[in-house]
Formats: sequence, C-alpha cells, structure tokens
Amino acid sequence: MLKVLLVDDEPFIMQGLKVIIDWENEGFEIAGTASNGKEALQFLENENVNLVIADIRMPEMTGLELLETLRKDKKSDVYFVILSGYADFSYAQQAMQNDCTDYILKPVDKEMLLKVLNKVLVLKNEKNKIDEDNKKMKQAYLARHLISLIQGKYDEVNLNYVKENMRCEGGARYVEIQMEQLPAGDEILDSDMRSLQRKMYESCVAFLGADSAHCVFDVSVNEKVYDIGFIFSDYMAEEAAKTERKYLEDLRRYICDNTQKNIVMLVGRKVSDISKIARSYGNACMLRSFQGFRIVKSIYYYEDEVKISADGIVLCKDSLDKLLRTVEQNNHLEIRNAVAKFYDEMSSMGMNGESMNLNINYLLFHLLVITSRKYNEHFLNSVLS
Repeated sequence: MLKVLLVDDEPFIMQGLKVIIDWENEGFEIAGTASNGKEALQFLENENVNLVIADIRMPEMTGLELLETLRKDKKSDVYFVILSGYADFSYAQQAMQNDCTDYILKPVDKEMLLKVLNKVLVLKNEKNKIDEDNKKMKQAYLARHLISLIQGKYDEVNLNYVKENMRCEGGARYVEIQMEQLPAGDEILDSDMRSLQRKMYESCVAFLGADSAHCVFDVSVNEKVYDIGFIFSDYMAEEAAKTERKYLEDLRRYICDNTQKNIVMLVGRKVSDISKIARSYGNACMLRSFQGFRIVKSIYYYEDEVKISADGIVLCKDSLDKLLRTVEQNNHLEIRNAVAKFYDEMSSMGMNGESMNLNINYLLFHLLVITSRKYNEHFLNSVLS
C-alpha cells in the first residue's frame, strides 16, 4: 500500500476525495489529512508518505509553496499531485517545473484521479526496480572488495571501501558455510548444488538483515566447493545478547530450516581487525582439508580442532611438506630421513595426542591427494599407450 496525504482547506472537497474511489482497492492508503501547507509539513516531519495530493490555493501556505519547500535541497522526492481550477492552469504548469508528478482539474473526476494514481503506481514500480538494481550492483561491488580481503590480495582501496560500506569494528572471524558432505556414492547435479547454494545465501542474508553485506556468495576458488562466506563480527552477538557460539548455532539452524538441508560451519580463528580476515579464511580452509578425518560435527571451531602453542599453530608443516615431497619423488632414503625429522620435531615440541592426530591427519590427507594424482596419471598413460 502506498501512503497518501490529502491537503485541502475545503472540507467538502476533502470528504469527496476520501469517498470518490476505493483507495485500498487501488493500492493506496490515506495516511492523513491537512488543511494547508504548514499542517502538511508538520505531518511529514513525523510520517513518511509516498504521495501528496494538495490544492493549489490554500491559506498560510499554498500547494505550490508546499511543493517548492519539499523539493528545496532535495528534502523529499515524494510524488506530488496538484488540485487546480481552470483559472489556475498556468500555476499548474509552474508546478510541473518543480517536479510535480501531475495535476487534476477541479471538480475532481473519478476516472482522471484513477488515471493519475495508476501513473504513480507505474512510477513507483519503476523506481523500486531501479533501486533494487542499484542495490544489487552495490552489493556485488562490495563483495568484490571483500573477497579481495578474504583471499589476502588487497590494497588500501579495497580495505577503505569495505570499511566505508559495512560495519566491521572489533574482532572478526571468517565462517565457511557449506552443505553436509554427501555419503560416498551419492551424487547430485551441479545445477542442483548451485540452487542449494543460492538458498543458503538467501537464508543467511535474511537472518542477518541490516548486516547482510557480511555474507558473500561463492568465495571459494574451487569450482566444486558450493560454499558461502560469512564475516562474523563481535558486535553481532553482543547486540543480539548472545554468546558467539549461540549466535552462530542460531544462524546455522535458521539456514537448515530454510533449506531443509543439514548445514556445516567451519569457523576460522578470531582476528583483531577486518584487514587480517585472510588469516581466519586460511584457518577455515585448513579445517575443510581436515574435515574428512575428524569427528562429524555441525560446527568446527578452529580453536577446538587445532591446538595452539605460544609459538603459534602446533603443526609441523615444513617437516610434513618436505616429507610429502620426498614421497612424491619416491626417494626411499630421503623418505626415511624426513620421517625421522618429522617425529623428532613433534617430540621436541612436547605434543599431546590431539596435536599428533592433527599432524598425522594433515599427512594422510595430502598422501591421498598424491595417490589420486598418481593413479590418474597412470590411467591416462595406459589409455594413451
């Protein structure tokens, strides 16, 4: 319903306007009335309306003066229709120069009023479409800058644009939101996965409301990962009077309910500022790599899955990567040396069982990747030969 303010100093005209048509049936609602321009201004200070229909001649402030006041310094872009007598036709033309939507000659004709109202509806629909298109373009532009931050490939232009166009004060985490992994052997079409991904995004946006810019569609560069990204900021849970974990669980449950799918979250480590969000994104990607080797959960928190010492992550990545390179090169002597160095490093760091599991899982995951790649190369060579 578009809200209408009727402005006329003649009670008979005012009453006639109220009953001449079925306003609600035409998509309008009479929000209020005023007997002159000053009363109308006072009303508009407290109420938002879409359309003002005002007599051109009134005491204290005329319809023209009211229109000029509203248009001055772009104070209001409300649709404005002038009621004019034949003798005031030249004034009505002047009103059109002040961005008046249309004018109606007195006595008011029902068909003419309906025609003008239909024009207002068309203009409003066109404006809504333009506003929606502009909003989508702005969201897409912001998402591009935000993805640059998430992936760690950004400059001051990207960072400043994000800070100017979305709330990002305080600590933040990157949260990857994905559908639960399908059981082995189950398949689903890419188009269906994309559709479910879109539903996840729309559900996340609906939950976040004013903070919807924090949700980003399709962050992963992997074409087979149908995820959405979410930048969680501390203030979100604080303003919702919830703990961080309760807020994320409520978001996960909301998306589950709206998609009718089981949703999994990978929550990266908290960083102090949005400019460091790439670190948290890297944590979430690591959790995704380990996911197949961990106990099945609905939300994986980096701090829970990866034990951290005073020196940082307890992951012997350099030793593990060297070991993986020797395996790929099939150098038996170097493999033995690399294994010994890996275990020596774990021992010297005083790792507990959980940390050792983390390192072994990392190793197993990448060994599977190497095995799969070698198998594919062997298969391809056998076919070609």
